[in-house]
Amino acid sequence: MWKSATAAALLACNLAAITRPAYLEFVPEAAVGDYVMVHVGFAISRVNAEEAARTYELLEEMGLFESEGLGPASSADPGGGAA
Repeated sequence: MWKSATAAALLACNLAAITRPAYLEFVPEAAVGDYVMVHVGFAISRVNAEEAARTYELLEEMGLFESEGLGPASSADPGGGAA
């Protein structure tokens, strides 16, 4: 976690080998090791480990990681599972 030039708290979020910054204004109680839901660069809520794992599995099942170039393309679904 670090502070930006405007003193806004930022955290480094990791998902599927991607690390991006996210602002903490909406979830100031988030700490290192917590799981957070991020939308357009802002952490919007904390989630427990079970919810984080379930969300990750759903994203995998939908093929969203492959469609972003983060995993092997599925031969069964060339569209990556996205509707």
